[in-house]
Amino acid sequence: MGLDAIIVATPPKTHFQIAQDCLNHGHHVFVEKPLTLNSSEAEQLIEIAREKDRILMVGHTFEYNAAVHALKKLI
Repeated sequence: MGLDAIIVATPPKTHFQIAQDCLNHGHHVFVEKPLTLNSSEAEQLIEIAREKDRILMVGHTFEYNAAVHALKKLI
C-alpha cells in the first residue's frame, strides 16, 4: 500500500513548491489556506492537477467551523 495523498500545513510561502512537488509525484494534495501567495501560482497548481488527473483541494476552515456557523446565526 502506497501513499495516495498529502496534506500541506506549512508556512504559506512554502505551499506552492511543496504542492507542486507532490502533484508531480502523482499524489492528491490538500493545502491549508492560502493555497498559494498569488493567483499565478494557484493557476499553475490547478493545471498540474488537471494534467495528472489528481485532486487539489484547499482548506475551507471557516466554511465548516461550528463557531462561525453559530456567529452567523447570531448576526
